[in-house]
Amino acid sequence: MVSLFASTIFVQAEEKKGKKEEDQLLYKSSFSVPNFPPGNSSFPLPFNETSNPANSPAISTGYYWIDADESLPPIFKQGGRTTWDIKQFFTDTTVEPGLWTRILAGPRMVDPLHWQEYTADGHPYFRNNADANDQIVDFFDPTIIGDGKLDSTDDAYAGPMPISISGGFYFNGIRYDSFYVSTNGVIALTNRRYFYDVEGNRTVPTGAMSAYDPMSMDWFVTASDPLIGCTRCRSFDDNGGGLGTGDLVRDDFGYTHSVLGLDPSQITVVPPTTGPSKHLDGIRARGVSFNSLKPTLKQALIAFAWGDMELSQFSTTLNKKDDFGKVYFKRSLENDKLIIYVVNMVPVGTLNLRFGGNWTQPRGKRPIIDEDLTYFTSQIVLDGKDSSITIMYPQVIGLLNVTYRADYPYSVIRRNSICGVSGWARHVNYPTGVPAPNPDDPDNYPPNVSTPEYFYPWASPSQNGEYQQYTVYFDKWRVEPILLPNAGQKVLFKQFKNVLRAADIQYMVRSTTDLNVPLDQFPNRIQNANNYELFAGVPRIGAIQPVALIQNLTNDIQGPNGVNFTEQDLNFRVRFRIENQVTSKTIYNRLVPIDMNCLLVGNSDDPTQRQLCQGEPQVRVYLARTVTKSGSTYTVVPETNFAGTGYTGIPPYKFVQVYFPPFEPNEFIPGHIGRLRSFTTGETSKPNNESLYDAWPFEDEFSLNLFVLRRLPEFNYDGTEYHNVYGTNMPSVWKWVNIEGEIVDGEVNCENPLPPRGKYLSTYEAEFNENGFLKNITYTSITVNSPTIKLNRKTLTGDEPNPATITGREGNGDELRSFPINMSGLYNSELSVSVQRTIKQDDWPRGWSDNTQVGPEPRIFSQGNVLNPYSYNANPDVLSVEFALPSDDGLNGITNIPEANWSVHPRRSGAAPVKGFPAINIFGGGGYRIGFLETDKDSALAKESGTNINGLRASIFDDGIDHEFKKYFVTIPDTFIRWKNEGARNFRFRLHVFAQDDKKPLPGCIEDDADDFLVDNVYITVPKEVPDIEVNSINLRWPYTMAPASQATNIPINVKISNNSSINAANVTVKVRIFRSDPKGNHEQDPIYCRIENVGNFIGGKSIEVPMPAWNARKSQTDTITTYYIQAIVLMQQKDLNNINDTNFTIFTLRFGESYAYDPISSNTRSDVSSFTTPGRGLNLPGYNFTGSGSFANPQNYDPINHAAGSTAGTGGSGEFAVKFNILN
Repeated sequence: MVSLFASTIFVQAEEKKGKKEEDQLLYKSSFSVPNFPPGNSSFPLPFNETSNPANSPAISTGYYWIDADESLPPIFKQGGRTTWDIKQFFTDTTVEPGLWTRILAGPRMVDPLHWQEYTADGHPYFRNNADANDQIVDFFDPTIIGDGKLDSTDDAYAGPMPISISGGFYFNGIRYDSFYVSTNGVIALTNRRYFYDVEGNRTVPTGAMSAYDPMSMDWFVTASDPLIGCTRCRSFDDNGGGLGTGDLVRDDFGYTHSVLGLDPSQITVVPPTTGPSKHLDGIRARGVSFNSLKPTLKQALIAFAWGDMELSQFSTTLNKKDDFGKVYFKRSLENDKLIIYVVNMVPVGTLNLRFGGNWTQPRGKRPIIDEDLTYFTSQIVLDGKDSSITIMYPQVIGLLNVTYRADYPYSVIRRNSICGVSGWARHVNYPTGVPAPNPDDPDNYPPNVSTPEYFYPWASPSQNGEYQQYTVYFDKWRVEPILLPNAGQKVLFKQFKNVLRAADIQYMVRSTTDLNVPLDQFPNRIQNANNYELFAGVPRIGAIQPVALIQNLTNDIQGPNGVNFTEQDLNFRVRFRIENQVTSKTIYNRLVPIDMNCLLVGNSDDPTQRQLCQGEPQVRVYLARTVTKSGSTYTVVPETNFAGTGYTGIPPYKFVQVYFPPFEPNEFIPGHIGRLRSFTTGETSKPNNESLYDAWPFEDEFSLNLFVLRRLPEFNYDGTEYHNVYGTNMPSVWKWVNIEGEIVDGEVNCENPLPPRGKYLSTYEAEFNENGFLKNITYTSITVNSPTIKLNRKTLTGDEPNPATITGREGNGDELRSFPINMSGLYNSELSVSVQRTIKQDDWPRGWSDNTQVGPEPRIFSQGNVLNPYSYNANPDVLSVEFALPSDDGLNGITNIPEANWSVHPRRSGAAPVKGFPAINIFGGGGYRIGFLETDKDSALAKESGTNINGLRASIFDDGIDHEFKKYFVTIPDTFIRWKNEGARNFRFRLHVFAQDDKKPLPGCIEDDADDFLVDNVYITVPKEVPDIEVNSINLRWPYTMAPASQATNIPINVKISNNSSINAANVTVKVRIFRSDPKGNHEQDPIYCRIENVGNFIGGKSIEVPMPAWNARKSQTDTITTYYIQAIVLMQQKDLNNINDTNFTIFTLRFGESYAYDPISSNTRSDVSSFTTPGRGLNLPGYNFTGSGSFANPQNYDPINHAAGSTAGTGGSGEFAVKFNILN
């Protein structure tokens, strides 16, 4: 389920959440609205969001959908006027078998007399009265045979068949009595034109003016044929039984026009351009988007998979008839439901596939016998009790393997068909009403077609008395991955009453440019307010006045007897509240009535008038005169003379704009600091508490992130302080403005996690002491092992970032912005950050990247020149470390920093700054860039250009697959610290992923992953007398999963350490101890190995690898397989600045055996070497490129012996591909 105008597409592929349960009501379905108006939505269309006419009420009277993926809170499933449980369930034909009717595959399967004698179920057989050559054929004539003559399994229909629901089935408020089923996956409903008595004769019922049924589909059809004029107009001819009993127009509109597609204006046209002679017209069509249906056909459709489908009866492989595709229907014993059961429907013809591109699927295929077959079953339930429709997919089966990757059946169906409902509804122009025919007016009784009375009891066409409304679940939806419609999926379509829609939140803020503007005034508007930042304790940038925009989605035009009737104009209430996202505690809560009193007060500052609307001087309530929207930004022109409008509230589809009292967080109240959420809610009760009976609460609330910052006295972040936000673990909300980042388990995601290691509880609340440091911290029961930050391209809901690009940057992604940090006078401070690209994998098998581009994409250069980037990969995925340009005045540029103010590096002597070049740019592979010279922190570097390397630090050996964290350093330049007006008091930096979905836009191309970067131990180390030494990792150079014991007598051990400060460490001792252990790290007390190495004069801002004495593991091993706990510790004579990172460990399992193994040990081992080598030539693979012509699949001038692997003499390409093997003993 989705909000009415959501801006993103939510998928099931990522297990990333980020909202609490009630918020998730807004987005849980796999579909959402990408742009307005959408091709699919959970709400009825058509609807013009900002200027919908009051006489076009589809949003009020149409069908909404909810599917089985919804995980609704119990409160929404219990009683009341409406529940959102899907109550229908699949019913097999073995249940009450006597009630089921089989729709036969053709009329000639039984004797023609059968259809004359058996009429209770109408015409339950498939046929097409036109052949493939668009010729009318007699489908009862057994002499017509052969291809192109007659087909009753493809592009065919069955019906009419009686619905037989007591009182008829009301669809969009219109009563229907018959249904048709198409082999192309759509059901049509039809109804009668006339009233009939029990003997089938036209009659005028008691109380009616004529024999015409006002519910008839053709009531509004006035199409004119060139020969006979109006073809469906009511003549009111009387043959003695009353008005209309003598009308010559046949009662066949549903069959001839809605089902067969003949345009009513084409009755005498020969040959007609539409209709019965066109074998793909009407419901025989292979899928038509609802907004493209012909309005003159008045079709009432239920599409469960409307596309090019087949109910096959003949296996082309076995060359024989079978009974594969089938359709049944039954009515409930209570005559309140109709169930239609479609078995083994097959998508055929030209299919658009995710991986296979455009593929022509032959007809007549079968499971098992034939490969590459997708088919499904569907059950459709029409429930007369609430006019709902439920579509179920009990089975969705079969992969299409037409390329290197299989296309799943749900994808095949969704990409090539339509699911939804469409029909026509009517209104009575309440409260004005419509003129009734006057029997005493001989000039207009019966009424003339040109008069409004002719359309009584409905409003006339000039008042849009009949209107189409449709709701789409999917319409050839080709966004991936979406796992729908999967087996077991259910979709409920129902006319839920939707009262209000919360559209937007904006903020008014104080002036930061004109300091003469009083603080009680908020003159500046923030239209795009999500992720807005406030600075607590700084009044001009520390407060907001919330502004809510709410829309009325109800109507009364349908009349008191119409669906979802609601008296107008609407009075209700609007609430604005702010809650702490960690504690879920409300810190601001105000309620404003939307009634005549508040609307009439308007801009008045008269205290007496203001008392009519809560007496708050800053509360304002305006009817929106006009609303415009650009992208996601709303612009409202308020109505300043509400009294002159004549309204008593908010009219249908109009907006109200509500200004609430200001919110100013307190820097000394911890609950005000960090990650907050603003909510505006349209409360569906009148100001007097009378309920408006809302049945669709999923759009009543709109919310945004709001961040409240405070100045930090220092910045050191190792991941151990994190918060659980609505179910997602996030970096500390007291230090970071987090945009889509998360905290993950370092032991699971990293091969060599950084210290501190172990389980840490998520932080809940705390207090601040007088220096700004935390005290009295409380925790939740949630734990994470070795917490580590994960940043990537995708949002927490698995979507591509929005916006997709930022000017001057390629791609976008997660972002962490630091709180302001007081760096005044702290020259030579060192910022260090540890980064691991890609997620840990327990094994990297051959083909590990065949189906997915793993990890962030690298910077690639060509022709051996690092300054010559490969043109097709000129923009690698990067993690940027960026500094914000300091504020000039202590107000502007501290919060909500413009993109143009990031990565602006001042230069000495007043030279123009270097812009758009981060302090550190870490590529997905191939090295990194730096923004300042390593030996001169105040020398700002530019991007590489021509033959100038500038800030590029390329590495031809950096493949981007990190098995341990890499440490990056940058010394904060003096130009930032000495900034005017103490700009360094509010120093800010950010970590920002800039990445793109690098899947090529062609069918079959490899998917890109999320481009993960893991980040840990982000420190700003200020100059003090002692350095900060960190143990990054401890590694054994042992690539084997199994090896002979003789090889384990001399295993190398390396320890990587970092000096995170700018101060050199005079003498550092590295100690390594090894213990026997279990796989969880529970080790013996006494070590079996203990060695130390000394490092002299360890330079600040550097990482080094310290080789330790080799370990003779053969002497330590007590069994074939033994696990060891290996610990590294750094020691110094002077005190370490931060001793929590002085220790690290790894758990290592050693297996002895008779052979060498690099892959995981398995009983199903095999060798792949012989498939791509030539005996005597080794692993040398120049392949077809050796000849320089042809393609990989079809090389030209190619010798498979000499060219495939080079010559035996070692020339001609030999040696181009090699692996180094280390033999330790």
